[in-house]
Amino acid sequence: MTCSRRAPPAARRPGPAWVRAAGDRVGALGLRPPRHRAGDSWPCRPGSESAKAPPEGMHPTPERAAPTGPTREEPAGKEPAREEPSRQEPAREEPARPKDADSRALVRRKGPSDPSEGLHGQRGPAAARAVVAERRTVLYNQVVTSYHKAKIERAGLARELEVAKAEAARVPQLESDLRAARAQCAESEEAGRAAAAKLKVADGELTRLRKLEANHLKELAALKKDGEEKLEGLSKRLEEVERQRLALREEVNSKSKELSATAKRWVEEISALDRGLAAAFPEAQEAALTAVGKAREARRQATGEQSSAFFTMDDYLASMAARVEPINKLGWELRKAAEELIRLLWPTETLP
Repeated sequence: MTCSRRAPPAARRPGPAWVRAAGDRVGALGLRPPRHRAGDSWPCRPGSESAKAPPEGMHPTPERAAPTGPTREEPAGKEPAREEPSRQEPAREEPARPKDADSRALVRRKGPSDPSEGLHGQRGPAAARAVVAERRTVLYNQVVTSYHKAKIERAGLARELEVAKAEAARVPQLESDLRAARAQCAESEEAGRAAAAKLKVADGELTRLRKLEANHLKELAALKKDGEEKLEGLSKRLEEVERQRLALREEVNSKSKELSATAKRWVEEISALDRGLAAAFPEAQEAALTAVGKAREARRQATGEQSSAFFTMDDYLASMAARVEPINKLGWELRKAAEELIRLLWPTETLP
């Protein structure tokens, strides 16, 4: 991520009232970078859900969720302050712990042995977190790219404005030349009345000065018109950039809410399955607790993560695996017994 450096604001030069008014208006219309507002979600944005932290491996998102426009008018010739998107993340909301959480049994589902698969062949929590992180990263990078593109465009517009101001700064000098020419014309007329010999020279000088005045007035009118057109174009482009920024913010907010609802639904479904297995196989309670303890210790040694008072999705899965293990063992024993019985009853038959 790159940050543009702003040159020091140019000193204000004297000039006509319309030049100063145009400079004030352009300075007041400067595009501001995003600002964070508490409660917004993002990309930086990119679960970071509204007020939730992003999953593991996710880039932090700007907490503003969206930049805000100008909040006050600044003096002419001074560009508005720029702010980079905040990269703080809101704290993750833990699911509410039920009153019987201490006595709740820890169970694990019966299903595929592959840890990347969940119930009914669906992708497991690790794959889901990876997908969520990837989608959120893409959204955040898109928002940051659009934001910096807007900053670069605004810097170019500011340079064009400085060129226009430099051209407008020539107006006082032209007016000064015009006043000097008029004074010289008056002196020439007085000298012509005093000396007839100098009349032709004075008339020629007067004609030249009047042409110079007309040229200066034309240049002044052209500069004024060009400055107004450029100012109008800058205003339209700034409005378009602001609309794009708001659209990106709405898209990020909707995606964050959708991902947050999906994660919450998964936790509720796994918790319900855990309670059902606990009621069906109460004799496996001790084995389930032992499996959860081993899983937490392994995570602590691998990542340094401290155990939480709440059950995580990994804890639920470890408990469910410990509870359904006796069922798998019983199925294997029944199959072996059936094979032996078939061999006794039909010794000539070949088992599939």
